[in-house]
Amino acid sequence: MKWYFVLLLFLTNFYCYSQTKIKKQQIDQHLYYEGKLADVYIDKMLYLHSSTPSFLAKITIKNKTSRQLGVDLGDYWKVVYPNQYGIHNAPRRDEINEGRIIPDSLNKKKKDALKKAFKENTLTLIPPNGKIQYYRDFNSGKKENLLIKKEEFLIISFDGQLFITDGKEEFERVFVKDGPNEKTDLVIKYPVGWGNISNPKEIINKK
Repeated sequence: MKWYFVLLLFLTNFYCYSQTKIKKQQIDQHLYYEGKLADVYIDKMLYLHSSTPSFLAKITIKNKTSRQLGVDLGDYWKVVYPNQYGIHNAPRRDEINEGRIIPDSLNKKKKDALKKAFKENTLTLIPPNGKIQYYRDFNSGKKENLLIKKEEFLIISFDGQLFITDGKEEFERVFVKDGPNEKTDLVIKYPVGWGNISNPKEIINKK
């Protein structure tokens, strides 16, 4: 019976490790927007790719429905993107000095255009209860420029908009009002994590 208790102990430890890992993965993402059709998350780390000298942020869109959704990622300036960054001594910005967009209206004309794009398969599709991700650049430079001390915080404010539809009667505009607040500001603690991008097609470039 000794082997039984050894196996039970192993499985218990493995379960605890798995749950800790899952929680850590959840902590490593910042909830930027919580919506009816989809939620938008931003990784609490930065990315690099050989095709660009810029730093990149990873944005994930999670479909909350059992239907296929489409999101418009066709315009470099009409997605959620990093707007400004700085190194701070506290996990918040005390002074705000940035321009922000005036979002497009989700009116009948826009809805009709989204329906047409969905039908013509020109939107990026998100599977039911699934997710997609994209990367958006925000500054050229060296990693050394973003090295922070243990008592400092890298804060990146995000701006922009996204339009999502099921191609029928459901529409959603992703837009978060002016910061600073817990939604627009991505706070990265020491040390800054860096990742590589395996699929460069997920990088949104200027056209």
